[in-house]
Amino acid sequence: MASDSPTPMRRSVTLTPIKHSTTTPRKRQRSTVTGDQASTTPASMDDPETERRSELVIEHLGFSPVSCVDDIINAVNEVLYQTTASLERFLEAEMGSCAEVTQGMHQIETLLEQAVDKNFDIFELYSLRNIFNVPNNLTLTLPHYEGYDYSVTPEQEQSIDKEIAEMQQKIQAHLHQTMDQELAFIERELTHLTSLQEQLAFVSDTPRNHGVVSTSELLQFVVNQANALSKGALSAKPLVDESTLLVLPWSEPSERTQFLNRLARIQLAKLTEHLTP
Repeated sequence: MASDSPTPMRRSVTLTPIKHSTTTPRKRQRSTVTGDQASTTPASMDDPETERRSELVIEHLGFSPVSCVDDIINAVNEVLYQTTASLERFLEAEMGSCAEVTQGMHQIETLLEQAVDKNFDIFELYSLRNIFNVPNNLTLTLPHYEGYDYSVTPEQEQSIDKEIAEMQQKIQAHLHQTMDQELAFIERELTHLTSLQEQLAFVSDTPRNHGVVSTSELLQFVVNQANALSKGALSAKPLVDESTLLVLPWSEPSERTQFLNRLARIQLAKLTEHLTP
């Protein structure tokens, strides 16, 4: 038999979209690990070999392992605050804004923060010790470092640095000496060119001062006269009767005259050929 008691009324609740919490998310803070946790951390970074391996890992991956772990933990903290903010909005919609909701949300948030800190501290130690750690018995050589000799002692390295410094000083001294010599040579050449310029100016100015035609003007005049002579010879060629050359009207041409006429015709033909434009 159905119960006659009225059905409980449920209040309609409209959930707002999830937004970022107004509370500033915690950022991962670096701290020195002490106590029992020290045994689970990687070897001390004071060790030169460990420091070199850490630098190789960073160079190989393109990021710092510690920064990667911090970014993961910061992302988890951001999700945590988004979740608590959504839960707080839901409780306020159900129960209204009251001290119980505020106090309860503070306790829940504190418990979640402690859980995240505890578990992700373990995650951090595990990651740095196992995922990103390079064992001492493993040789790690990046492709662009192949062929490098890491067995050089500090004394040998200092000796090489000293030789490099001495060589740099010698090169700089040689460069300075060469530059000084080149500068002196350029100054001598400049002085010589200045003297030649003054002499040329004297040669060109002297005729002009005495009313003498300059060489360039004289050459231009000769060229113009030669062109005029060439045009005159070409225009006179049709008027010349080659058969009358050295022929006197009252006598027959002798053999000598005929020979001279042939030579004259040959020379005239050559001259005409050269003068033809």
